[in-house]
Amino acid sequence: MDDYIENKLRVRQYIDYTPYKLRDWIDEDNLDLYGLKSNPRALNYIINKYGIKSLRTKEVPMGLFYMNPNSMLILEKEEKDLWYRQTYWVHLSQNPVAYDLLMDRIDLESTTARRLNYTQRIDWSYIPVNPCMLPMLESQKYKRKYKFKYDENRIGYNPNPLCMNLIKKLEFNTDLLYYVCANNSYDTTAYIKTHLDKMTKKCWDALSENKYAIKILEENMDKINWKRLSFNQNASRILEKNMDKIYWTGLSCNPGAIHILEKNIDNICWHTILANPNPNIEKIIEENLDNVMNTNNTPMNQEDYEKYKWACLSQHPNLINMLEKNQNKIDYKCLSMNESIFEIDYEALVLRISIFKEELIGYAWNPERFQDWCLTNKEREEISKRFD
Repeated sequence: MDDYIENKLRVRQYIDYTPYKLRDWIDEDNLDLYGLKSNPRALNYIINKYGIKSLRTKEVPMGLFYMNPNSMLILEKEEKDLWYRQTYWVHLSQNPVAYDLLMDRIDLESTTARRLNYTQRIDWSYIPVNPCMLPMLESQKYKRKYKFKYDENRIGYNPNPLCMNLIKKLEFNTDLLYYVCANNSYDTTAYIKTHLDKMTKKCWDALSENKYAIKILEENMDKINWKRLSFNQNASRILEKNMDKIYWTGLSCNPGAIHILEKNIDNICWHTILANPNPNIEKIIEENLDNVMNTNNTPMNQEDYEKYKWACLSQHPNLINMLEKNQNKIDYKCLSMNESIFEIDYEALVLRISIFKEELIGYAWNPERFQDWCLTNKEREEISKRFD
């Protein structure tokens, strides 16, 4: 039970409890409900504007809503409402906080004689890589019962750091090693180093994109896949020494390569830089907007590229200021999925914490805690001796 609680607390990090409000300049009438349902910050806005029933309307595709961790704030409170249990389990299988619902469904599927269609069944291909499913993956009871339903090697790709203990217990094979090499969520290098002599080309290709593996890659330069390395956000040190081997299409969307891109504007691939999540990308795009507007370095025709470009810009969370200046070009379907159209509602935040404000102040500024925070060990000993 302690392991279960620890795992549940860890995956709860995926839920955002911060209160948000829509930015003043956003045209609400143009927002798309389908896009909003996939926006992790839009849950309260949808409930207040459209009502909670809008989350259950089948007229609007809801797959992205069910993959949204914040959807659990609604679904876990509606256990008596069996509507959500009838469909979208393919998407819920990917939700990183849906452990209780998924376990109930797994048990239900194992006991029902009724044949379920694809959307009504658990998608077992996602179970070994879902961070919340670690207790089930570790359970001998469920392992014996359901092991044949999923590829155990895919646990190596699970983003839950606690999975490393389970990975070490699995029987070693190169497929498992490949998934561990491709795991870019936490440091797996200790495991990789113990099996370095068993690495295949496929493993080295995956490792080239692993942000934690820079030291290993520097010691094995002949094994690097330079195309994959160009996507590696921690590889700028290696790439700067090997500029002739850079794959610029990949580097252009690399959030860790902004300083290289700024010095090599002519080499930027403008139709992939729009996918770069670095907050500083706005400066490069704004200063080179003509290049983005009139690029010839794209497989699309100009009209299709314009639509693609503004769709990407509209969905980019770090370009919200540029979008405000170009409201007539916004793709509102994509903008609806952009979490930056919402900003923190500080008034709601102040109101929410006001109920325990006095208690929090009293606890935080208790004399004993004040001494712990503000005094050195020597000062505390001196006070203790003087007033003992």
